[in-house]
Amino acid sequence: MRAAQEKYGDNLVVLLVDEQETVEEVKAFAERYNLKSVFVMDDRGTVAQLYRMFSTPTTYFISPNGVIQSIWSGVFDMSWVDENMQAAGF
Repeated sequence: MRAAQEKYGDNLVVLLVDEQETVEEVKAFAERYNLKSVFVMDDRGTVAQLYRMFSTPTTYFISPNGVIQSIWSGVFDMSWVDENMQAAGF
């Protein structure tokens, strides 16, 4: 995640949705891994339901015009990010 952000800079926006941990746990996780992403707390599971998320982690690549281009279940591979960024014109 961090490598993808460093590689693509402002051309890649990463939003992390958390539905299981407390705010304190999420802050500790972000600090431990030096993550600068925006965390969205989904304590009611609304985002998970809207995006039909069945497992964690699940990564969605959403194009600049807001269309889901690809979904990856599990820990994503950097080549998946590269392919999607290239398809989006970056």
